[in-house]
Amino acid sequence: MKALVGVDGSSGAFGAVRFAGRLLTGSHDQVALYYTPPEMRHPSGSDAGDEVIERARQALAQAVFAEARARLPRELAERVHTIVGAKHPRQGILLAADHWRAEMVVLGARGSGPIHGLALGSVANAVAHSASIPTLIVRAADQPPRKTEFNVLLAHDGSHASEQAASFLGRLQWPAESTGRIMTVVESLHPGALPEWLEQRVRDDNAEAMAQAWLKEHEADKHTKLAELTQCCQQLPPPFQRHPPLVVEGHAAEEILRAIEAQEIDLVVLGTHGRGMFERLLLVGSTSDKVLSQSPCSVLLVPEHEQP
Repeated sequence: MKALVGVDGSSGAFGAVRFAGRLLTGSHDQVALYYTPPEMRHPSGSDAGDEVIERARQALAQAVFAEARARLPRELAERVHTIVGAKHPRQGILLAADHWRAEMVVLGARGSGPIHGLALGSVANAVAHSASIPTLIVRAADQPPRKTEFNVLLAHDGSHASEQAASFLGRLQWPAESTGRIMTVVESLHPGALPEWLEQRVRDDNAEAMAQAWLKEHEADKHTKLAELTQCCQQLPPPFQRHPPLVVEGHAAEEILRAIEAQEIDLVVLGTHGRGMFERLLLVGSTSDKVLSQSPCSVLLVPEHEQP
């Protein structure tokens, strides 16, 4: 696994480095650190040339890289590749990931600068919606984890995108104390209030048989989903085989967020359906978008790719 981690000197970025280090191993994985130094101008009245400015940029980058490297396990830190970018991180990270042939991008949810107070930084948001490879958006503190448990939730809707997300989990190194859960959400039998005319019709005696048929079909669908998830569990890494699957009713994003809170999840994993870059940038209102923006934990988005 080749993971490119974007850093900017902020605590959020360093927290992302620590988090990534828990999911990778020095014997199989490689880490590249990407940083774009801020623009530097010649001081007023100075005769310093462009070479001096460039040396200052490189020195700043090396200082940031050194701090980030110190947060990785030794085996990973010894093999770190560093990339000093010249473009804005929104574009530079994607270009660097493509050039380095990265297989995953890792970013902190919040960056430095005037947008640091947002729940999701503009760089993280742009990359998450544009990347064609798995993107891990980390919400974790820049400090050693306070608990040994590491709880992971895979949200699975039976789609090809979810199958690819499940497959990607096998490429990560899971901490020994990891616990994985897999869940799916089925639409509620009564997702919203019925129109008055339909409520009256449902009250009629001759609608009872139809209502019972709906209920029977709904329960059968839930049992089918449970069987599918149980089979999927057998193909997942060992941490995901310790608990039975979860099948819940309701709105997908709301139920996933509720499960994150109830299960004290550290990382939620979702497959995203393949789109062109323009469509991904306009992605609004989808399950993955709502979970990404509202989740209190880290989020791993795995984009769908067509099978050859």
